[in-house]
Amino acid sequence: MTETQDPDDPERALLDVRRRFVATFDERIRAIERLTDDLVEPKGEAAPHALRTAAHQLAGLAGTVGFPSVSARASALEQLAIEVSAAPIDRPAWRTATDALRDAFRLDEAAALPREGGPVPAGPGRIMVVEDDPEQRTLMLAWLTEAGYRPIGVASAEDALATATERPPDAIILDVQLPGVDGYALCRAIKASALSYVPVMFVTTRAAAADRALAKALGADDYLEKPVDAQRLTLRLAVMLDRRKTAPASVPAGEARSGALLSFEAFLPAARDILERRAVSMALIRMPDGADVQPILSRLRAQDLAARYRGTYLLLLLPNRSAGQVVAQLRHTLDAVQGADGTLPCAGVVGTGGAGQLDLESLLAEADEALARTRQAGSLAGTRTDVTKGSAPRSRGRIVVAEDDPEVTRLVDAQLRAAGYETTLCRDGRSAVDAVIRERPNLLILDLMMPDMTGLDVLEELGRQRQTKPRVLVLSASGRADDVRRAVGLGADDYVVKPFRPIEIAVRVRRLLS
Repeated sequence: MTETQDPDDPERALLDVRRRFVATFDERIRAIERLTDDLVEPKGEAAPHALRTAAHQLAGLAGTVGFPSVSARASALEQLAIEVSAAPIDRPAWRTATDALRDAFRLDEAAALPREGGPVPAGPGRIMVVEDDPEQRTLMLAWLTEAGYRPIGVASAEDALATATERPPDAIILDVQLPGVDGYALCRAIKASALSYVPVMFVTTRAAAADRALAKALGADDYLEKPVDAQRLTLRLAVMLDRRKTAPASVPAGEARSGALLSFEAFLPAARDILERRAVSMALIRMPDGADVQPILSRLRAQDLAARYRGTYLLLLLPNRSAGQVVAQLRHTLDAVQGADGTLPCAGVVGTGGAGQLDLESLLAEADEALARTRQAGSLAGTRTDVTKGSAPRSRGRIVVAEDDPEVTRLVDAQLRAAGYETTLCRDGRSAVDAVIRERPNLLILDLMMPDMTGLDVLEELGRQRQTKPRVLVLSASGRADDVRRAVGLGADDYVVKPFRPIEIAVRVRRLLS
């Protein structure tokens, strides 16, 4: 089976799910309209449940496959469905809402995602501090004021998003441990929104390498460990702001042509621009000492990018090429490239299923993992999926995925299998409880809104069991603080709000099981 046919390939899974979403969108809206027609009078929570579920699933899936406006409109529909249980249905409001959904679909399908440059901030030096500890927040605000900045302090992720959306800051400093939605989820939301150009710095007590790697994968620009003093904070902030200000906005004309080797600084903005507009593959190549890169560069197209990375590595970004095609090309090319001692290069390759599906940092992290596995297998080039199948490594653990939306299940399952985990898939809460009791998995990925038993019911039931409960990652379209607090109180270890980047699931799972 070729790589592009592999059902466990995350790149292929995302592309397939996106295509099905586009093909079935009108059918989804008609189903919502039929459910609305069936509601004549309020009949309690049971009557609008199917309507709320349909809107809830649409909100979560749409943003995940690159339709953010549809996701926002579907979330508004879900709120209307919640209100139906308490008052007669407002049919004109529903017609307006479903029409807005169709308009949002056309907009998202035709338009690119927000560009890296984004809107111009309100003014220099406006820094947002997101910290729930009032003493630490007050102290950092005082340091920043003394250094000449205009800081603003907030205590939660919800307040941070609302405030930043209304008036974007020049930078955001945030803690990981926040009430409700944590700093990681907030960072992900910022980097997936029109605020993606705003630099983010974590200031946290978490010092593990896995925490730092997760922050980088989510798009953070800097990471400081507490305790931190005024001089260190303001110095790193100044460097971060200056780096963003002086980063080249584009690659000089002709510099990105086939055969040119960019600096990593020139590569970054050009690569981010391409990622927003096209599906791509990235290759991270470990070059032996003394090897000539020209045989590799000479085979690149004018639209491809190449850069030196950390001295001994070559980084390629190839638009509109699948990971399988790039692997085949490199296996043919790298065989003729040797170092001074006869050592051959080695390449790890990863691809995206569409425009805007991965940020550059996440893509680079995945290419690095693919390279490590390819080197271990003794191959010239490969993806994570290739190496997993070719070397048949021992399973990294079993994960139960409890999710009633088959498309979301497909995306999550492909990511986990490509990362080396075994999976058990469940469509309702009762079967999830049974699977956890029967299989004793390492991790449970749990949606909150499911038939038979909700995710919260599942957590309560598992809490009553005598056996050891697995780690739990909640994956839900509900980001309400009450839901987050209740899930954590019932034993959830992490919480991801839909829509989500599929690669983020693999990052969070590695962190939970490390």
